[in-house]
Amino acid sequence: MKINYRPEIDGLRAIAVLSVILYHAEIQIFNSQFFKGGFLGVDIFFVISGYLISSIILKELILTKKFSYFNFYERRIRRILPVLIFVIICSFPLAWYYLLSHRFIEFSQSAISSIFFGSNIYFHYSGLRYGAIGGLFQPFLHTWSLSIEEQFYILFPIVFIFIFKFLKKFFLHILFLGFFISLIFAEWASVKHFNFNFYMLPSRGWELLAGTILAYLQITSKFKNKSIILSNTFCFIGIILILISVLFLFEDGMGHPSLLALIPVIGTCLIIFFANNNTIIKNILSNKIFVGIGVISYSLYLWHYPIFVFSRIDDGKLFDFNKIELIIIIFLLSIISYFFIEQPARKKQKINFKKLSILILFCIFLIVSFSISIIKQNGFPSRFHELLNIQKFSQNHRDFEMNYNYDNFSEKRNILIVGNSVAEDLQRMFYFSEELNKDYYSYVFSPKIRTWTYNYQLECFKDFLLNNITKCRKIEFTKYIHKQYEKADFIVFASHITDLEKLIEIIDLIKKDEKKYVIFLNDFYIRYKNNLNRLDTYIFKNNSLPNKIELDKIERKVYLDSIEYEKKNNLDLAKKILKEKNINFVSRREIFCNTLETKCKLLTNNSNKIYRDHIHFSEKGAKFLSYKLKKFIKYLN
Repeated sequence: MKINYRPEIDGLRAIAVLSVILYHAEIQIFNSQFFKGGFLGVDIFFVISGYLISSIILKELILTKKFSYFNFYERRIRRILPVLIFVIICSFPLAWYYLLSHRFIEFSQSAISSIFFGSNIYFHYSGLRYGAIGGLFQPFLHTWSLSIEEQFYILFPIVFIFIFKFLKKFFLHILFLGFFISLIFAEWASVKHFNFNFYMLPSRGWELLAGTILAYLQITSKFKNKSIILSNTFCFIGIILILISVLFLFEDGMGHPSLLALIPVIGTCLIIFFANNNTIIKNILSNKIFVGIGVISYSLYLWHYPIFVFSRIDDGKLFDFNKIELIIIIFLLSIISYFFIEQPARKKQKINFKKLSILILFCIFLIVSFSISIIKQNGFPSRFHELLNIQKFSQNHRDFEMNYNYDNFSEKRNILIVGNSVAEDLQRMFYFSEELNKDYYSYVFSPKIRTWTYNYQLECFKDFLLNNITKCRKIEFTKYIHKQYEKADFIVFASHITDLEKLIEIIDLIKKDEKKYVIFLNDFYIRYKNNLNRLDTYIFKNNSLPNKIELDKIERKVYLDSIEYEKKNNLDLAKKILKEKNINFVSRREIFCNTLETKCKLLTNNSNKIYRDHIHFSEKGAKFLSYKLKKFIKYLN
């Protein structure tokens, strides 16, 4: 059952997909990133999808008094799977050539989950937070939204038709009830369960249902707006709400979706509902350029993220293009896939469903089989130099978390470390130092459910010191935190300084408790580009370790990286302020690098990597450098 074609909705699709592409391109103008809320393009798509799918079902039910599930799902299969399969297959050769073993395994797992519309579940339970650095190297991360839509398409028609047939009198009431339950859940989960809220259907259902409610009101209501002034006014309000949201209100790190997401969703609904007269916004969105982009928006969405991911990893070997040129390539690929994959697959007269199904099943079999072999072969590590695969040992911050029995404090001196992954790195080094373990216990203050934001850790620690858990009531603290703090001889603050004022307030509080403390100031950084640090980049390009002269150059560059990092993040100013206030701090660079020779060691004496990324130690690196903590202990004493 077809619905009347509305070109302005394709224009709205264009705004949505362009917002997402420009957001992921991270294009900066005058050192400011525009489209910081570009991820809201997905929310716009959800409203449009809910509207169109519901319109199709409603019109079929109203006109024919019945509904064909077979025809509905056939259309969905023809629309969704062929291009998705094509993009996944095209991505495999690039993944083989560029992705390190652990990334290649993740790639294969996400390919399988994407093809079966479960990638949102996969990315949630793999612990990958959207917008985190790990997501920059996941070519199929963007398919989470596609999975949500398909889950909606599978469940919704069954529930929709049941309610329409047996509870028709309360149909609109039930839709609104579902809308508000999902919205309230999203608001609650935006703080309590960030990842689940972002990736899962229960938190996104209200956006899809907004489109459903819109379709029902438009098809069944006798309300016919004949006022061009009213239509223009609401359309302008709608487009302003969307633009304000995309450009100014939203950015990474926000709990999303939440009540705030009503702004772009309402904006989208206003345009869909009121752009049915000869309104200015309808004429703009019906422009051939907007409509053309909207028509290929599905291909654009599928292609853009893998292209951006592989261009980051490539480091100029193949994708030697700037971001504008990459966007042009994305458009060219999308046009090709639209005309040669999407269009033929959607036309019954060109290919019947039986033949298409056999072809789809065969391609799925190939994708799944190859993916499973990649997983079983541990990502085929022989493709690269062995040291590049060291990251598989410790890509998770908690791989080497040490378990102490906090009930059995002895005469050892106790060091409580406050921070995030940098704090845990420091704790591991204490553990690996046999000499220091004779005299010291070390443990990390951190909630069981980690929020890897140092500001949040400081906020929680401050609340703990003030016996005020209101701000952190949503996170369960470790069972022995009171005993940890009470028994601690030293407090170490270890992470990036992003809120110096809050840190100084906390220092004043622990001084009142007569606790000794030191700030382990993280002024160290290895240039980290395309998922590889400076040493990894050399090994990746040359498939060998650098010789002594080359290594010396790289180690000196890392030292300069850290100086540049310090200035860029105002750490030199922070050091000055800390000195003026007589607050104890030590420089990570001064402890672990050679300040006289101005270089930072990157390999152990046995030629093992010391760092697994831009800042965190490998296991062997932590063991190797643990002897340098003697210098740190001097500061504590």
